[in-house]
Amino acid sequence: MRLAGNQVPPELESFYFFAMLEPAPEAQDIAELGAKMQAAARERDYLGVAGPDAQRNRRTLLAAFDAQRGEDLSGMILIYLGPDSDRDAVASAAQAARVELRFVAYPEPVPPV
Repeated sequence: MRLAGNQVPPELESFYFFAMLEPAPEAQDIAELGAKMQAAARERDYLGVAGPDAQRNRRTLLAAFDAQRGEDLSGMILIYLGPDSDRDAVASAAQAARVELRFVAYPEPVPPV
């Protein structure tokens, strides 16, 4: 949350945040994230997206963008916390949706030896 908050101007007290922390079904996360995307776009607000499973985060975000195809999301500013390897896919989806992206890279987990 702090990393996402660093991307939001200090005068804003709140912004939308979607944390994928609970093991909810991906279809549910996709629908809920899509609703938050629409709200953030409507209010010309920020939406932070993060969670501990980078692969699931990317899949969920890209599926939510796909589900929102045709909707006007151009007012939303997306703050995505993820590994640098996700940057191109997330940037491409954001650009296609005319969404401003603020990508915050965090290190990919090192596999156990």
